[in-house]
Amino acid sequence: MNNSGKLRPVHILVGAVIGVAAVPVLAQIGQIADRFTPILSALETYAVDNNGKFPPDKNAIDTTKEHYLPDILTTPIAYMEPAQMEDPFADPNSPYSRYRFLNTYDSYFGTTEYPTQYDRHGDWAVWSGGPSRNSDALLSPFGIAVYDPTNGTLSNGVIIRNQRMLKETGAEPRNQ
Repeated sequence: MNNSGKLRPVHILVGAVIGVAAVPVLAQIGQIADRFTPILSALETYAVDNNGKFPPDKNAIDTTKEHYLPDILTTPIAYMEPAQMEDPFADPNSPYSRYRFLNTYDSYFGTTEYPTQYDRHGDWAVWSGGPSRNSDALLSPFGIAVYDPTNGTLSNGVIIRNQRMLKETGAEPRNQ
């Protein structure tokens, strides 16, 4: 007697459950893609208004929270809306549920790590921890794992955009 006919509905059910579980994650990834455009525009516009300097990667009032999009992008001049700073993969209960941000010059200039970080990102990088929610991964000196949905919807890796990626698409580079 062939048991494969009896097991087939179970396999289909497991596949359907996994597929349904991935839908919210895919929606969050879509949100990130939609939000990167105004974030990148805000960074570039800020730099134009500030003699080529990108915003700092920490807030002037609370300097303990480094490497997050800073308040200066929303006030006093609204380069972007505060809601656009919110990372859908961040902890919603955290006061810092924003996209992560690295100003390479501010964070690394004068250190031995600066050439590596600048070569990797250019002057800046914006990222989300992605489905793994590991947003600190980008700051590792050992390199980064970039999220790739072909490794599985819930796979590790950050979702990133940086100035180096813009240079590769033909955008003009900007130096600090």
